[in-house]
Amino acid sequence: MSLRLETEIAPGTWERDLKQQADRIVRSGAFRGSEILRHLLSYLAERASTGATEPVRVREIARVVFGRSEDFDSQTDSIVRVHTGRLRSKLAEYYLSEGAEDLLVISIPKGSYALSWRYRQAGNGTAAGEVAVQPVSNGHAATAAPSEPSVLRFHPAMLWMALLLIAVTAVITWLAGRVLRVDSDATAVPQALRTFWRPFLGAGDLPLVVYSNLRLSGSLDAGLREYDARTDPQQPVLDTYTTIGEVAGVFEIGRLLTMLHQPLRAKHGALLTWDEARDRNLIFVGGPLAQTPLADVPIFTDFEFRNRRAGIPGPSGAIVNLRPRKGEAPLYFGPQARPFDFDYALIALKRSVNPGHQTLALAGITEYGTEAAAEFVTRDDTARILLSRLNVRTDGPIPMFEALLRTTIRGGVPIETELVTVHFH
Repeated sequence: MSLRLETEIAPGTWERDLKQQADRIVRSGAFRGSEILRHLLSYLAERASTGATEPVRVREIARVVFGRSEDFDSQTDSIVRVHTGRLRSKLAEYYLSEGAEDLLVISIPKGSYALSWRYRQAGNGTAAGEVAVQPVSNGHAATAAPSEPSVLRFHPAMLWMALLLIAVTAVITWLAGRVLRVDSDATAVPQALRTFWRPFLGAGDLPLVVYSNLRLSGSLDAGLREYDARTDPQQPVLDTYTTIGEVAGVFEIGRLLTMLHQPLRAKHGALLTWDEARDRNLIFVGGPLAQTPLADVPIFTDFEFRNRRAGIPGPSGAIVNLRPRKGEAPLYFGPQARPFDFDYALIALKRSVNPGHQTLALAGITEYGTEAAAEFVTRDDTARILLSRLNVRTDGPIPMFEALLRTTIRGGVPIETELVTVHFH
């Protein structure tokens, strides 16, 4: 297959090609089950193909794609940024698999919400180069010089996994190795968020964000599965995989505390030592059924996570209500079949062993619940709901509590989360 490129692409050609390529992508297997991402890509492609001269705005995307109101505030609602990042990753996944031979490559540059696209140039059996295409004022599309052909070749699955691990490692390393600061005014953060996070702000040792990871066995070729010492005693343990829910949760907490001028550090759960944690405020992100110190720390006293090893049927497990109040269920089952369309999660705030320090836990039955719990305490509207249920005044103390959440999932993303119940301590 070859493509002959002239110095200019005929009027209407690139617009048609862009719309057709976007349609091909949204119908691909990589985007199956991701309705929100399909909608977002279709909107961005339609806007780009019409030759809009004004840059796409976050508020416009929030209103058209996600149904947000005109007073949408991206500082307190990260839905556009999070889904744009996911769309960027999904596009990379598509072009490493089904779209490896497609002539038109669509991407979203970092720091942008607008599509970029380029044609591949192929011929003579050589590796494909690329020609960037962008609209110009006369309605045609100008072409740039072809890039040098790539020499290296990787198996798509291996390359995608490598990119994913690099991205996750970069985010966590950035949080763990730096003192985060921004030049914003902390008073711009809504009052509800400043009130809820007040126990973790101020001088002293940096809050420690502890994220969990899965314990797996197997390989990429043979397939990965949850490690079970009873059935896989001789298998090596892979404990370096962190889910997108934990990564997104750490990011949201880091973003908010940075806006509040509060430095923090992140730590892999399997590497946490209690000596370093003893004199810090702790924030656990991730379910205790994964590899995390939460499995050994009695933070949850009124609720308990259990999975199939504890007699709970299904692929995900459940949250047991150990002290049901009037009207509460004794058991909250997690999702039973993929793709998951709901999940349950817990938020708990407890005093640490050392006086003056506190521990916050954000944990879901699955990674989606974990992400939803982190978003619940980093968004103004949901933080206000929680503070109202806790009967907290603006200048009042935050009581110790455990809260149960239920989140609705669409396209692999928690889109709406409700507060089911709160237990005080």
